[in-house]
Amino acid sequence: MPSLPPVVTADLSGKTVAVIGSNTGIGLEAAKHFARMKPARLICTCRNQAKADATVSIIEQETGYTKAESWVLELSEFTSVIAFANRFEEEGIPLDILVCNAAVALASYQKTSDGCETVAVMKTLNEEGSFCDPEKRYSDSKLLNVLFTRAIAHHIGPKAPVIVDTVNPGFCVSDLR
Repeated sequence: MPSLPPVVTADLSGKTVAVIGSNTGIGLEAAKHFARMKPARLICTCRNQAKADATVSIIEQETGYTKAESWVLELSEFTSVIAFANRFEEEGIPLDILVCNAAVALASYQKTSDGCETVAVMKTLNEEGSFCDPEKRYSDSKLLNVLFTRAIAHHIGPKAPVIVDTVNPGFCVSDLR
């Protein structure tokens, strides 16, 4: 069996890292990985305060890092997204690393309180009441992530001091399945 590549680490002191959807699966593992690199701030977001607080507790127990912060971010509510962005602006927090990881997998078409489809917020993929194949819908949402990432990278251009990237691991061990 081939050997695995080494796990990349860096000194993140003085840096701010935010992990969206940090309570399970890849988000939780990413948050723990960043915690081990000791950033100045590690912001862990979840859909509600209880999940965010539990995430911070897990990170403290498993890594010894005590600066993780629990923030609420419910991506299906535009008011929550705006409040999240406003908090960054009001506190003057620089953002050095952002991991957008949150996801949902639903068996039927559902709308957010703002009237968008829950699985693919901002783009309607099928009509209300029609059959929704969860695995196809999940795959479609991953394609939209890639297209959105490419659009952002094109918009900011190659000379911007930021790296825009996306990873689509497919299904993995998490609470989605």
